[in-house]
Amino acid sequence: MKVSNWFVLKYVLRSLCRTAMISALVFLISIMLFFTVELLSSKRQSYFQIFTNTLVTVRFSEGLGLGTARQIAHSEYVSDSYYEASGIVETDFRLVDTGFAHDIAFTFTNNIARFVREEIDISYAEGYDETWMYRLGDTSEIVFVGKDYLDERGLRLGDKLIISRKGLARDVISAYIDGFVVPEGYDINNKAHNAMINAYFLEIYGDRITDDINELSNVFTIAGMVSTSSESFNSMVFSPWSRSAASLGFATVDMAEYTVADNDFIDDFREYCERRTGGSVTGSTSMRIETSKIENIRNSIRIMDALYPIIVGAALLIGAFLCSLIILQSVKEAALLRALGVTKMKTRIILSLGQILLCFVGLLVGAGIMLVYKGADIAAIVKPLGIFAALYFVVVLASAATCSVLATRRSILELLQTKE
Repeated sequence: MKVSNWFVLKYVLRSLCRTAMISALVFLISIMLFFTVELLSSKRQSYFQIFTNTLVTVRFSEGLGLGTARQIAHSEYVSDSYYEASGIVETDFRLVDTGFAHDIAFTFTNNIARFVREEIDISYAEGYDETWMYRLGDTSEIVFVGKDYLDERGLRLGDKLIISRKGLARDVISAYIDGFVVPEGYDINNKAHNAMINAYFLEIYGDRITDDINELSNVFTIAGMVSTSSESFNSMVFSPWSRSAASLGFATVDMAEYTVADNDFIDDFREYCERRTGGSVTGSTSMRIETSKIENIRNSIRIMDALYPIIVGAALLIGAFLCSLIILQSVKEAALLRALGVTKMKTRIILSLGQILLCFVGLLVGAGIMLVYKGADIAAIVKPLGIFAALYFVVVLASAATCSVLATRRSILELLQTKE
């Protein structure tokens, strides 16, 4: 007997009504499973955002070479950096009497504003700009000089400035004095004789002393003029780096501080620093990095990553089990359909169709509620939720198809005798 499509449709509707309670349970469970996966995904995303946005600062104090500090600042592990090394240098050497040079405060740093901790203004020489503070590998020796010092010495942007380490002029002159023989007939304790001895000394060694000091000194180009709001630093000299920093007495930095670019690579950055410093950073070089907070967050993420596939797997198994249970409970309805002349294929479609529709509608309702509840924030977890929804639907579809085949492969009489 051929059964019309309208009869099949009416039977599907009656079947859904008879199993309303169980179907409602399946519907609610589909939504609950969706919400469970969403909750874990949202929590993991929240922790990940905290992990990503937490700034991890690595601070070196003493022992870190200036060149190494600059190389670390330009590494891929660092998003922001700062270093400083301050001291006194000599400049503007004059060979008068026994010679003299002006002492001036000098600081190596890549951030003048942070060092002075006040508002600054920098006027750049032609061909220079703020990028020169951060250039790596450039061999140019440049300085940024305080406005008052430039005015006092009559210097201009682009001029050369000869700078030597503190005490260099004294050491060079002393070396020549040690080898100087006072002319016969002169007494160094006699003021008149002393002036003549000095004049004789400068006449013999003056040019050689000047040449030696200039050769041992460093020549810098004045790339910028610095002025500060308080004018307290307007007589200082700043430089981002010098290949001859050690000869000026700056072997290591006073302090260096770096912000890690990617918290996933904190351990890699630590190893990188150890390699750059030639061994353990806890030896002559002191490194301080506070990672307890970030480690706690990372451990929480690892736990959720481990739980996620377990929860998703459990949700899929529950969905498959409920679908199978309801279809296997409907074997008598399948027998009636068969007795009325419905083919096995149509019976299987009828048994499967109700569960698939409930699953699909449940996922849609769950997604809709979540969209209203989370709003734009749901965009961050669309991918894992989409994957779960697709897997859940496929599992229910496969389970429904398999169980409908199992429920209809027996004879009508066997189906009617099946106990629910």
